Amino acid sequence: MVNEDEMRVWKAALPAMVERCRTWKHKQSCEYVETGRMPLTDAMGQRSLCSCGEGVFPGGFDAGNFIDWNRFKRFAMRVAVPMLFSIPTMEDVSVDLPNT
Repeated sequence: MVNEDEMRVWKAALPAMVERCRTWKHKQSCEYVETGRMPLTDAMGQRSLCSCGEGVFPGGFDAGNFIDWNRFKRFAMRVAVPMLFSIPTMEDVSVDLPNT
């Protein structure tokens, strides 16, 4: 569960996450082109991604033990979600607090 502000952040970031791993081409009827917006909206309960990549997965894609995959596949889209936090071994995450 996320609140409205967190959902806006996810909706803003998801198009880039989809673009970084897509193997399909956008259709001429792409909603991004039609609306001139990416994401389509950040409103709760509204579609934010175009439909061009729905149900498009590379050959050999394995959904694991998800029993209803064939039923839901047409609504799904591949997304490459990067690490959304810093890694202490890669960068200094310490904070210098002022003396009070």
